[in-house]
Amino acid sequence: MPEMPEVETVRRSLIAQVKGRKITHVEIRYPDLITGDVDQFVEFVTGATISDVGRRAKFLLIHLDNGYTIISHLRMEGKYRISADPSAIDKHSHAIFTLDNGQKMIYNDVRKFGRMQLWNTDELSENKSLKKLGPEHYQLNLLFKI
Repeated sequence: MPEMPEVETVRRSLIAQVKGRKITHVEIRYPDLITGDVDQFVEFVTGATISDVGRRAKFLLIHLDNGYTIISHLRMEGKYRISADPSAIDKHSHAIFTLDNGQKMIYNDVRKFGRMQLWNTDELSENKSLKKLGPEHYQLNLLFKI
């Protein structure tokens, strides 16, 4: 399972490559990846621009300019790949986000344990998975001026 430092590395890599990019097409090849309605997920994500990529514990938060956030948990083996090369898409590519520059943000997960969920950005603190998390170290530094 990717630990928090690895998830932070993924976040930094994604932000450098996809921030400011518009998602022109979404293909979900494994519907169980999505928590909630798959068609609604595709509808709300298609046409949105990625405004930022955050992280909360081991959750990636892909913030969209339409007021929604994709909450993504990699679980055991999930990974993101950015590529315009069609050979980067294989049988384990379960979500493919086509970007306005021709690149694709590909979610790949051999064991199919990862999950994505679309959530209203203003209500992230009410998300069941995020709500139960404690403060992160950098948050403690701010609270206690360490």
